[in-house]
Formats: sequence, structure tokens, C-alpha cells
Amino acid sequence: MHGEYHWGYYISEDRAKRIVTLLDNKNDWDRESVQEMMLDQTSPVAKDMIQNLLPFISPKTNLVENQAKEILQNWKGDFHSQSSAPTIYTKWMYNLYSLAMQDELGTDKFDRFMQTHIRLHMMSVLIKNSNSPWWDDITTKDKTETEAEIIEKAFQKTVSELEIQFKTEITDWHWEKVHSLSLNHIFDSQPIIGKILNVGTFFIGSGEEVINNMAYTPNKEGVYAVSFGPSARRIIDFSDIENSQSILPTGQSGVISSPHYSDQTSLYINGEWRKMIMKKENILRK
Repeated sequence: MHGEYHWGYYISEDRAKRIVTLLDNKNDWDRESVQEMMLDQTSPVAKDMIQNLLPFISPKTNLVENQAKEILQNWKGDFHSQSSAPTIYTKWMYNLYSLAMQDELGTDKFDRFMQTHIRLHMMSVLIKNSNSPWWDDITTKDKTETEAEIIEKAFQKTVSELEIQFKTEITDWHWEKVHSLSLNHIFDSQPIIGKILNVGTFFIGSGEEVINNMAYTPNKEGVYAVSFGPSARRIIDFSDIENSQSILPTGQSGVISSPHYSDQTSLYINGEWRKMIMKKENILRK
């Protein structure tokens, strides 16, 4: 309300928590260490979430479920492109939300809910409340489901669906196989010209609400297209301006015939940088 102060309540704490951790553990920052931080893809919240969820998973006779549990137990919350853990985690979180909430909300409202910021921190609150009415499946009139039942059912459903999706060993369920970035032009929806103007698709690491935020909406298909990410990365060295660096997702020119239309894309995708030219004589020389 007007005139009152309200604590932030809708943005996840992942990125802020990770930044504070990195800053607290280091006091000799240089350009290289800032570069590393800007490309960081670890979520401390995801790691904590897994540690809270795994105690609900009982010992299994199913080999793949045991492997999935072990992978998550050893996971540090990093969304590395070659890791299977973020693939399992993201699908598990979707199924957990779906089993807990879709029966009450219905499909349309649930899908809209999954696209909101509220989702980003609600589950960490929900799993601490075993008496929440969300855990009960209202479609089973003669039974009241418990938190433990829903969490375990979501886990089993996740492993089963990923086995069908990948048809390979669990160690091959790499995150980059389901997480992709397409740099789409505003005319993307137009026939022919849209595809010509687009840049990509690229299969990448990093994830949602990490410092190098490559956001997406979890879904039942288990394939996640990045909806937004860093529009630029820039490091200004005030002790040596000429050694400042930056990178753009595509290029400096919006003209497709220009050599600078998408010449920075591979650098951006690979976490590399280009020197910023600041002096007029250097710009003219180029």
C-alpha cells in the first residue's frame, strides 16, 4: 500500500545469495575473477532444495532411480552443460509442482503460474510445511496424500519420463541436450525472413536464476528454450580503461549483410570477451 515499505517477495534469492557468497570469500578481485563470477552457473538454492527433498526418497530396487538419487546427492547446484543433475532436478521440480498444484489450479492456471516469479521461491516454503493442503490430491476423494508421497511420486515420475525421453544411460542425460538458446529476431514469426534473421539454436549450460541467468519455464516436455538472458556482459577497469571488455549476444550491427551482425555470438556462447576500443585513434584504425 502507498506509504508502506514492503520486503521483496517475488524474486528468487538464488543470484543474490551466490553473489554474496563469492564476494565474502574473496577480497582481491581482478578482471579475470570478475569474468569468472559473471559466468557463474551455480545455484545455492537448488543445492539446498535437493538436500531437503532427498530424505523423502526411500531406498530403491530400481537401479536408475538409485543412480539419479546418487547424482543429486553429489550435486553442488551447478548447471554445467555436461551434467545430468540439472536435467533431473529441473524435471523433478516441474513434476513436484504439477502433482502438488495442478489438481487445484487446473491446467490453464497452472501453466500460467509456472511462468510467474512466485514459482521461483514457493517450493522452498512449501516443503517446510507438511500440513499444507497443496499436498493432497483432491481428485482422490477417499484418500489424503502426504508431502512424502507426493515428493516420492514426483521423483519416480521424473526418472521414468527421462528414461523414455533420452533412451540412454543416465550419465548421458546432459543438460545441454535439453537446454537451448535461440537468438530470435523481432520478425521471427514471419515466414522465411524470420528464419533468415534469427541467430542460433545453441545447446548450452547455465540455468535459471544463476548469475549467468539463462532463464526458461520448466515444462512437461522436458525441453527448455531460453526465454531471456544477459543482453550484454561488460567489465570496466577504471584503473586501465583501455583494457575494459564486453560481449554482445549477436553483434554490433542490426544489418544482416554486415559482418558484425552476429560476429560476437560464438564468443558470447563460449564465455569469451572482446576488448572495448575507447580511444578515437584506435577506433579509426580499426
